[in-house]
Amino acid sequence: MGLNAEWRLLMALSVGVLCSCAQVRSPSGGMKDEEGPKVIKSIPANGSTRFIGQSIFIEFDEYVTLQQAKEQVLISPPLRNSPDILLKAGKTLVIDFKDEVLQENTTYTINLGSAIKDNNEGNELEENVFLFSTGEYLDSLMISGQVNMARFDNPCSDCSILAFPEGRDSLLSGRRPNYVARCDASGRFTLSNLAEGRYDLIALKDLDKDLKVDDREPFGFLRRSVNSVQEMDSTLVIRVALRADTLIDLKRAEWSVDGRKLLLTSKGPTDSLDIRWPEGRSPAYVQHTERRDSTYFWFRPAISEEEELYVINGAGQRDTVRVGRIVPAEPKWNLSSPLLGYKEDTLLFNIDRPLSSMDTAGIKLYRDTVQVQYALAPSDALALGLIHPWEEGKRYTVTLDEGSLKDLYGVQVDSSYWPITVPAMTGLGLLSLDIALDSSACVISLMNKDLKPVHRTRSSGALRWNLPPIPPGKYQVWIFKDENGDGEWTRGNFDLKRLPEPVYFQQEPINVRANWEMEMSLEPVFTE
Repeated sequence: MGLNAEWRLLMALSVGVLCSCAQVRSPSGGMKDEEGPKVIKSIPANGSTRFIGQSIFIEFDEYVTLQQAKEQVLISPPLRNSPDILLKAGKTLVIDFKDEVLQENTTYTINLGSAIKDNNEGNELEENVFLFSTGEYLDSLMISGQVNMARFDNPCSDCSILAFPEGRDSLLSGRRPNYVARCDASGRFTLSNLAEGRYDLIALKDLDKDLKVDDREPFGFLRRSVNSVQEMDSTLVIRVALRADTLIDLKRAEWSVDGRKLLLTSKGPTDSLDIRWPEGRSPAYVQHTERRDSTYFWFRPAISEEEELYVINGAGQRDTVRVGRIVPAEPKWNLSSPLLGYKEDTLLFNIDRPLSSMDTAGIKLYRDTVQVQYALAPSDALALGLIHPWEEGKRYTVTLDEGSLKDLYGVQVDSSYWPITVPAMTGLGLLSLDIALDSSACVISLMNKDLKPVHRTRSSGALRWNLPPIPPGKYQVWIFKDENGDGEWTRGNFDLKRLPEPVYFQQEPINVRANWEMEMSLEPVFTE
């Protein structure tokens, strides 16, 4: 091989080596980090006693982030002033109590929640509870339980539990609780590291994080105090709901143009609203909607533009409602097309103004051309219901004689007739419920998937409920004990030591299938 050939071979090898050295390859990835950060040191040590300092230092084994410290970090017993919580050098959490004077001989619990996460994968700190005592030992008693929303008995995942020394004036006097804890996603709570004693428990959705029950915050309580020694293993259930006399927060006040009708819609319940004006007059008729967030008022005579009305709730708070421009008009009848149920259900006319009188002799029901008997369904002044054993596929006619109905303003209905054909039941399902109830007065509702009642009945004892054919779908049964006899579910009142009316809510839906008949037995256990 000549010199030139040797030189060319050397150059080719050199270029090959250089090219191979210059190739860029991605490093092979390791296992994904799924472990959260760990505490490697703290001052004082977790579980220390005789603490006399003003700051806590917690060091982690990796770089971490601090997120939503004010919302996530929970200190029990609560401090009077919020501490400074900050991260130093990416690995050390500092909790500075500043000038707070800690209670003597008291065990403090610091729950970090999900405030600490590692810097790379966002894994949360698992050992997130830190304890210390200003006394000679750590208190070790605990109280556990469940918090549910009172209406449908479903868990309250964002509720807090406040524990006060026995004596209900603690909350009313504005004192801070001795201990506090949060519920988990299933509504469970544990008040841990308690001193021996009896405690009153309050549960609430603490929307403003001030550890006090406010008018727009759902809350609940136990009628009795809890002994931290004797009831460590007890199963406690606290039900929360808005106050029965919550403050007015009007969303809308809508008048009919003739000044005879007012609709008030509120963010809270409207059942305790009253309406007044200087002359001392009052509405001629009042109707609350099913959800209790709206109320209709009818006036006789109509309101004038000069009159000023006041909306007042049960707690005495007042809001002003003015009528605005009035257009005088004579009231006219407006009957809606009737809605027909099945079997024992009713043929229902909705009426846009309250009835004042009814002449049943002038209300006739015909099957084809033959007059048949009916029964009047129990209803309010805004509906007319006829009960009859309706036959599938048959034609019926309802006739109203002139003057058979008279409204609140003395206006009589004109003569009219309404043809009706009973539809076939094809595609619907039948459901019968045997419900074991005691002698308490109860209201029973069948709820659809949106938790809206589709059928409702009352009973004071065991009930066989044969429901009319219903569309296929999933349904649930809701029952409440109507302790005050008003036919509506009533919330609690702390001032009166009154709990919400007991409820039973069937958590497992009933699956109604088309063209099938289903029977089911229920033995309700009411939450107190």
